[in-house]
Amino acid sequence: MWWASTRRYIGHVTKWVGGVFETPKTYDQAGAVYEAAPADKQRDAVVFLHKHLFQTPVAARSSVLRLIRPDNGVAAVARLQDNTLSSLLSRPAPAHDRK
Repeated sequence: MWWASTRRYIGHVTKWVGGVFETPKTYDQAGAVYEAAPADKQRDAVVFLHKHLFQTPVAARSSVLRLIRPDNGVAAVARLQDNTLSSLLSRPAPAHDRK
């Protein structure tokens, strides 16, 4: 359960980097429909990803690896790192509804 939550959270944080938000509007509503994620939120997301996913000492701690299948721990962390990098480098991201 813990690992699934971690993967989901990393995915949500990743969307902030280079993210575009969509606010659906009718023809008579003023304002932008598409807005870039605020720069401070993007910076915070990069700092979070660096600290919690890409710093090897954090990702490879035995306390973390014990929560993942023991025979697959390092590979699982490496896959999450690889998938996150692929997501970050394959922009532009789809617009996210702002609700």
